[in-house]
Amino acid sequence: MLDKSKLPPKVIAVIDDLANDLRPIVKSIENCPMTTRGHYGRYMGIIGNVAKGNRQVGALVAQALIDAGANVQGIKDAFRMSF
Repeated sequence: MLDKSKLPPKVIAVIDDLANDLRPIVKSIENCPMTTRGHYGRYMGIIGNVAKGNRQVGALVAQALIDAGANVQGIKDAFRMSF
């Protein structure tokens, strides 16, 4: 989603910390049977609840989810539908 090489170190640190916090949730989602392509429905709920309509925050959360092991296509679909 994001090109982390172009982000400031503090933003990368926030994404990394968030990814660590989200890792157990992502693992739980990825271990469940898919009810939507790439679990986009579950990820859309997470992105939407955290971002509250802010596309930039949504992009950071989406990247953190990917870094935590989320299905990339599911995150892309969730992000696209959320914004």
